[in-house]
Amino acid sequence: MSSNFLEQLASEWYAYKGYFVRQNVLVGKRAKGGYECELDVVAFNPETKHLVHMEPSMDCYSWGKREARYLKKFQAGKKYIPALFRGTALPAEIDQIALFEYASNKQHAKVGGGKVKLVREFLKEIKEDLSSKMINNNAVSEHMPLLRMIQFMCHYHDFIYPKELGGCGRTLASVAKQSVKTHSSSKKEAYREHLQTMGLETFVLFYEGFKTGAKDKTISLLKQRGYTQNSAQVRWNAGRNIFKSNSQVQALEYISVSPRMTSDIIAKAKELLLKEKALMP
Repeated sequence: MSSNFLEQLASEWYAYKGYFVRQNVLVGKRAKGGYECELDVVAFNPETKHLVHMEPSMDCYSWGKREARYLKKFQAGKKYIPALFRGTALPAEIDQIALFEYASNKQHAKVGGGKVKLVREFLKEIKEDLSSKMINNNAVSEHMPLLRMIQFMCHYHDFIYPKELGGCGRTLASVAKQSVKTHSSSKKEAYREHLQTMGLETFVLFYEGFKTGAKDKTISLLKQRGYTQNSAQVRWNAGRNIFKSNSQVQALEYISVSPRMTSDIIAKAKELLLKEKALMP
């Protein structure tokens, strides 16, 4: 793994999207030793023919110093990248990107001839892709630990940043103050924790089993989906706890408006919700 987490994240992201990736490539070998330059991340997608050269950085240098540094990097990229993919038809243009945390791309859209991209923009791009992919059937490979962590953060977003605390972006002081007000209702919100434990989709798919108490049958069906005995038992306990606390209506309402659920799961949750409400006095 790279010592620079942004380089590692970029490499994982492009590999995940189907690119051939080269990382920390030394180019321009000198006769007396050493190399002319190091290219951080070079990625090529053989299907779309998109060729990317990304240089991530956490530096706080002046734009003058950055201009000189990235001009050297990007010129070296144009000169040496074609040789990295010999035998492959490459596009005439290389998408060269300088990825910065400490910068503004409103006044500096380019540097050294390449585009300026902000870390928050890059993370948003990744989040928008991964937030729709469920961890139980479409998990990122363990060989991409940074991406996998982001996917899990997306999956558990509502649990980590509960709406009653105003989501993320709050100060610790304001969260602490708000938590005093919400403490009394914490038991009512326990169904969310159970849902996060078992997975929102699992609650909908095995709803009837949880409702009727068909333990053996439900656990058997969960195991058929690839869960171990222990994992299936944990999900069974979480599902039953929602019914024991009489929170199934709130759980279904929560799932039916979740942006992370597929349309078929949302439709099924709404169908179950209508049936539950019809039984209410």
